[in-house]
Amino acid sequence: MKKIGITCRQENYPAGEAFPMKLVGVPSTYIEAIRSAGACPVLIPLGTSEQEVSELFAIIDGLIITGGSDIDPAYYDMPQHRGIGEIDVERDAFDFMVLELALEKKMPLLGICRGCQLFNVFLGGTLYQNLGPAETPLLHFQKSVRSSVSHHVVATPNTYLFEFFGKQTEFGVNSFHHQAIDVLGKNLRATLLAPDGIVEGIELESMEQFAVGIQFHPEMFIGHAQYAYMENMFAYFIQKTEEFPKEM
Repeated sequence: MKKIGITCRQENYPAGEAFPMKLVGVPSTYIEAIRSAGACPVLIPLGTSEQEVSELFAIIDGLIITGGSDIDPAYYDMPQHRGIGEIDVERDAFDFMVLELALEKKMPLLGICRGCQLFNVFLGGTLYQNLGPAETPLLHFQKSVRSSVSHHVVATPNTYLFEFFGKQTEFGVNSFHHQAIDVLGKNLRATLLAPDGIVEGIELESMEQFAVGIQFHPEMFIGHAQYAYMENMFAYFIQKTEEFPKEM
């Protein structure tokens, strides 16, 4: 059985000042998505050392970098703008360390939402810190249920993300982000675009390494038959871990 690493987030545990602690984990939808694809999820807790991550990489076959808080704009040499959300400096440092190791070992990689943005920033790209009317008329943080379509995206043919979603040139996605890719990072190309031109998916220009990022949340559609292409995406990712084995 293939094993897929999943990065974690942290939140303050509401136990009162006398018992300060944090919860570390992921929304259950990520775990359900990997299990539904026939693989075993392996959580990589925030705070895991670089040596420990390297040891975990010896047993996993692919990596998902999950969604969450905003990335500190200092990583792309920008001051914080009005409207930026919560920043977790510990998580930023941890996720960048994990991502760097993954790319070094050519670990099959999927970045989701924040994970997509992190991938772009790591390779020298920048972000819109808070999408507004000046950037787009389209609402990118939907108010409807998470397993519903907010808008459509257009895929570039003959790319990994085109294959990822059943070779559809256009399909519906959900949307829960107020930040987005502005300047693309080095050696990346945008292969999914929203109707307003906002980047919804990226991948390395070289197809010799499997590393992609998507701005939406396919894991939230698990179990919804009308959006089978979202669930099938995870099976496709597992397949790619066989085609692109990591370097030891």
